[in-house]
Amino acid sequence: MSNMYSLLNYIAATSKEISESSSSNQLIYNPLYASSVSTPNDEMSFESDEIALHGRSDEEKRLIGITTISVVTRLALEFHNAGQEEVTKLTISMLLQRLRTSEPTLEAAIAYNLVDLALVAPEELFIDVAHAFSLINRAANLEDPRFSNNMVRVVVCLATCADRQQVLAAQTRLARELDLRPDLYDVYLVELLTLFSDKGVAIQNVATSDQHVKAGLAAHYLPVFKFNVLAQTEEMIEQLASLLLPIEALLTHADYSPHIGTSQDLIVLFRNMWFLCVLFHFTAVEEKGPMAWLMPALAKIATKTPNLVLENAHDAASDIEYSTVIRHEYAHSVSATCFRKDTCLKSLRQVFSKHRSFLTRHISLRASEIRSLSPGQVIFLLMMHDMESMRSAAGLPSSLVSYFTNSNLNRQSSLIACMESVADKVMQYLIYRALN
Repeated sequence: MSNMYSLLNYIAATSKEISESSSSNQLIYNPLYASSVSTPNDEMSFESDEIALHGRSDEEKRLIGITTISVVTRLALEFHNAGQEEVTKLTISMLLQRLRTSEPTLEAAIAYNLVDLALVAPEELFIDVAHAFSLINRAANLEDPRFSNNMVRVVVCLATCADRQQVLAAQTRLARELDLRPDLYDVYLVELLTLFSDKGVAIQNVATSDQHVKAGLAAHYLPVFKFNVLAQTEEMIEQLASLLLPIEALLTHADYSPHIGTSQDLIVLFRNMWFLCVLFHFTAVEEKGPMAWLMPALAKIATKTPNLVLENAHDAASDIEYSTVIRHEYAHSVSATCFRKDTCLKSLRQVFSKHRSFLTRHISLRASEIRSLSPGQVIFLLMMHDMESMRSAAGLPSSLVSYFTNSNLNRQSSLIACMESVADKVMQYLIYRALN
């Protein structure tokens, strides 16, 4: 084990040499591992590691760090195969400590190798790894000071593009290879869907933040502020869309069927995901645009999505009308405003108005009923139309019936009339495809 500690110290020393991080001694002095990791020679070993790295180029230090991380991971896996699971547990814990304090290249290597370790780890450590990935992915949103009551900064920094990409790659790889641990399918799906909902709500909070701070800004700063908010929101929406990649990878496992006999909690998470996909127009992207990959991914997700309306759900109507992932301020805010210098170039309609127009285009005969619907109901109907069209295209139209089994929803006259029209259009689409 002393060799393992020395190798892990090399990771810390390499990171310090490259980034001159003040947290370089975190591994040795972390009180959580002081009793099991620290030895009288640890500090001397760490200092000798730093001395050994002096004179090497940054590229050489990175190569040493990446190789060391790989060796540590392989050794831990060998110990695991030999029945010494404690080594694997300790290695995961140590690498998790280094994940956010290492130089970006080393951070990517740690994230990649943590996937291999997570696939053989006990459930509690698997959850730790998945949660650590989520925290990094979520950090760009939750660290935004606009989420606090005292908003004093106008422009905030998001996590670097490299951080997001490497964590997303690790999340997707973990999802793709999780058929080695089918007992953890649900655990990881809940983690990903929860992260998706959190990021979706955070986007709406940032997009409406100008309502809270613009009163304190001078008039000539408003165009710049709004442009920054728009740019940040668009970046966050792209991040949210990319999170569908690991969700798709997880749901495409042939032996995983979350759409059969799933729990009420998981149904709520699925419904929140689809609400957000509709809210941010993921289900209506251009077939040949830069986000064209979204439609095939969503089509696969749709085939594994459980029925989102249960017959015995007593609060179905209120859950739809007052969805927790649709912010009232965002639904009634201007969706995008572009500025150049002090001149407003383009102002789009309200978010809710755009969705209402999309729904009217689908079922134009119900225009009068649509005008009386709440934002949540409009999003629900668009979700029903888009998702069930995808399912029908895959030869799975039977789920349409489930939307009409809940007595609570059936009492909503305007809503049920629109639901019937949506179902008719989906069936017409299915018949058209079958005949052509």
